[in-house]
Amino acid sequence: MNELYWITRLDAINGFFITLVIIAGIATVMSLIALCDDTITKFRKWLYWSIPSFLLGMSGLIFTPTTEQALVIYGIGGTIDYIKQNDKAQKIPDKVIDALDKYLDTINDKEKK
Repeated sequence: MNELYWITRLDAINGFFITLVIIAGIATVMSLIALCDDTITKFRKWLYWSIPSFLLGMSGLIFTPTTEQALVIYGIGGTIDYIKQNDKAQKIPDKVIDALDKYLDTINDKEKK
């Protein structure tokens, strides 16, 4: 259950990174505009903080999945691991194909009659 709790919290973490990127992006643009005018030196300090914050936020957005993505990773990843380790599960696709082939043969035989 601990894993499911943290998976559901990923949307909040993702929202934090989105907010950080937006605020840092606005601060960076404002700082760059102010530096072009060379009127306010206070914005230089903003620039030194906003660029690393923007990069940190973008890194967080790239590497933090949403809740939906994490549930897919958790669910499908576990299923794939199980199928790789279970010999019976690996034989199922072959059996399904054989069963479909036999079923289609019986349909073809009925159509010929």
